[in-house]
Amino acid sequence: MPSELPPSSPSRFRRAKNLVFSLEDEELVDIEKLLRGEIATRKGSVIKARSARGAKLVQLTPQQFAFLGRLSADDPTAVTDTDLALVEPLLQAGLIVAVDDGPDEDAEISRAGWHPAAAVFHATMRAEARSPKARIDFHGLVADLDSMFTKLVAQHGEPPPAFYERDDRQQRIPLPSEHADSSLSSLLSRRTTVRDFDRTRAMTLEQLATLVHQVWGCHGVSRFADVTLLRRTSPSGGSLHSVEVYPVVLRVAGLASGIYHYNAERHALDQLKTVNREDLEQLVSEVGVGQHWMADASVVFVMTARFPRSYWKYPKSARAFGVVLMDVGHLGQTFYLSATEQGFGAFFSAAIDPRRLDVELDLDGFSEGPIAVCGAGFPATEQPLAKPYVSFDRSS
Repeated sequence: MPSELPPSSPSRFRRAKNLVFSLEDEELVDIEKLLRGEIATRKGSVIKARSARGAKLVQLTPQQFAFLGRLSADDPTAVTDTDLALVEPLLQAGLIVAVDDGPDEDAEISRAGWHPAAAVFHATMRAEARSPKARIDFHGLVADLDSMFTKLVAQHGEPPPAFYERDDRQQRIPLPSEHADSSLSSLLSRRTTVRDFDRTRAMTLEQLATLVHQVWGCHGVSRFADVTLLRRTSPSGGSLHSVEVYPVVLRVAGLASGIYHYNAERHALDQLKTVNREDLEQLVSEVGVGQHWMADASVVFVMTARFPRSYWKYPKSARAFGVVLMDVGHLGQTFYLSATEQGFGAFFSAAIDPRRLDVELDLDGFSEGPIAVCGAGFPATEQPLAKPYVSFDRSS
């Protein structure tokens, strides 16, 4: 996090390496008319900046912007007494770094291989996650979906259509009916998101072992020079497989509730924390930013990414960050299929509080950081949180 200027403040600073600038149009006070006693506004442009360390978008004065331009991102610059007044707000926003003032988080982000724009985007997503002040009534929301979507349409207008077709097509070729009698077709048709779980039933250790091995386990290795590539049941950019998983065990027979790391090399669970179930359920609810039903699952799986693993091959590539997110998505679908095949209900969510998970898992967010969670458990007999779907008739 950005540091405050200490009483005996350093006099050398550098510009942060991981920041972005934007030029935005806003309504500004018309100073000339204000001096004549008139209250009026005019269209004007303002410069804003955001840092991977601060993540908050801040508006810069012309003097601050000019000061940033005088600083190097690599070589520390001595600050004159005249410029010292500009330092504090820029330091707070993470736009500059005080040299010899503790760990240089900004430099660590760069050394991990982050593209500056991707690092700022990642930091912005992390900063947006906030736990709601009140418990969300999901049952009430699902019971009145018409009202919820009516409000959304009133706020944002009609959404883009559900189906999409090109007006510039040359022709349309009807396709034969799909083969729906395979085991894969049956499994895919049963794949659904479950939010109501039977809290009285526990997963067995064998079922948990099957689940983690099918989704995150190592199913083969390749070695080139001194580089080891893994094979999982899901694809990964460059075969690098930078995604790790931390099972948060709530209801597994014979296994203490707590937080574990799945060691894919040993096919073992490394216990990190033992936490009583009540406290763990509270933690899961808070990490899920109000999605309290997550705590009813048998196990919640936190997926993180070891970003330097991917960025080693694709350094400073903004696209590489997107590929890491795709890797998590692939694993999420494989998780659904594995859980469904074993008779479990499953869910996947990126609506999490990653900074709270950083604390619980002892992560820094940039060398390794949480991306999403998924969970599994025995479905409850009643499913009031299930969204109603009906078969789609193409002839209608």
